[in-house]
Amino acid sequence: MPPSLLERVSVDFPGYRVPGDSDMIGAWGPESPTGAWFREKWPDSLPFVTWGDYNGDVFVDIAVLLLSPEQWKLVVFHQSLGPTFTPFEVTGSTITNDDHGQELLTKLFISTLRKGSDLVPTTNPNVRLGAPFDVDAIDLVGLRDEEYIYHWNGTQYEELLGSVYE
Repeated sequence: MPPSLLERVSVDFPGYRVPGDSDMIGAWGPESPTGAWFREKWPDSLPFVTWGDYNGDVFVDIAVLLLSPEQWKLVVFHQSLGPTFTPFEVTGSTITNDDHGQELLTKLFISTLRKGSDLVPTTNPNVRLGAPFDVDAIDLVGLRDEEYIYHWNGTQYEELLGSVYE
C-alpha cells in the first residue's frame, strides 16, 4: 500500500485499519476452499484490496475493506497527482456478536470488474445483467450468497446489483 494512502486511512478513518497477515484466517486463510477459489481466480490479489480506474481519470484507484473492532467499511481511494488519495466511503456495517466478530469480515471478498466487461455476477456467471462498464467497477461478494456491484456515476458510487439471492 502506498504510504500516502495508509496516512489517509489513519487521518480520515480513526480506529480503522487495513487488514494484514494476522487477518488471513477463516475464508481468507490458506487452508480454506473459498480462499483457494479466490487465489485461483485472482492470483495477484488479496481479498480485502483491489485496484482499477474507478472514476475514469486514468489514475489507479484503490478499493479497501477497512476494519475496526466493531465495524467494517468499503472505501475507495481515488488517486490524483502526487500521489494523493481522496476517500469515498461506499458501504459498511456493524459487526454484531451473532456475526462471530472478525471471522465474518474474512467472508467478504472484493475484486475489480474491468471497464468494457459485461455486468456478470461472480457468484452466478451464467447471468448477464447489463451493458459493458464505462469505467472499472467493484464487486463485493459475501459468503451468505450475497453480491454487490458498485459503479462510479460521476459524483458517487451507486449499487448496481445487491443481495442477488435474497
